[in-house]
Amino acid sequence: MSDERAIDRARRLHESRLMAIPGVQGVAEGETATGEPAILVFVAGGTDVNRIPTTLEGMPVRTRSGDPFSAQ
Repeated sequence: MSDERAIDRARRLHESRLMAIPGVQGVAEGETATGEPAILVFVAGGTDVNRIPTTLEGMPVRTRSGDPFSAQ
């Protein structure tokens, strides 16, 4: 399975569980600092990121912290 398909599969399998964690605002596909595919989890500042796994289905998970936002 290609990395793109693996990351898409991992994101789809775990997105609802990640979104249920308080402070999680979004989940997307992206890259690590070194360019490898990763699941990105966007969190509001102050979120307990220890509740977010560092890997899912063997794919790295990275958090991005920022101000709270909402869909418009």
